[in-house]
Amino acid sequence: VGDVLMFGEAVITLRGVATAVDAPDIPADQQMILIDFDVATGSESLDTTTWQVELLDEIGQLYTPVSASGNYAPLPNTIPVMASLPATVGYLVPRSFVGGRWLLTDSAGNSTAFRFTLETLTPLLEVRYNGIDVRVVSIMHQPGQVTTLLRIYNGLSETLHITQDDIWLAFG
Repeated sequence: VGDVLMFGEAVITLRGVATAVDAPDIPADQQMILIDFDVATGSESLDTTTWQVELLDEIGQLYTPVSASGNYAPLPNTIPVMASLPATVGYLVPRSFVGGRWLLTDSAGNSTAFRFTLETLTPLLEVRYNGIDVRVVSIMHQPGQVTTLLRIYNGLSETLHITQDDIWLAFG
């Protein structure tokens, strides 16, 4: 917290990282990571629509942002010249998540990352689930194309082998 990194002409300051586990729409085996940060611009406005804002755990598992309510509003599409504003981004991760890297990448491939570790004050209860759970993380569309990001949780004791023909999407 308080670390400052340059991101092109922008200055990114990490305000804080917090968890939320008891919200009604969070599955029992998951938690929400809320990252609060500031973005300060220089002599040019920033278009944040091309930024990738991702979370990686310690073994490299990638998590993409989900809609979450936090201390601040989500990152706006454009940040004006000589402005500084706070934002919050949320990620749905397993309760076993203990830390990782928060990675920002722009359209030119420039990136910067903050590393963090979560403090656990009490041991987390192990949640047993005997089935398969599928959550729709996001749906993006453009003319002639629909991209759907799913999270599939296997609570069974055996390995599942899922192929592209096993997942179907129905429109209607």
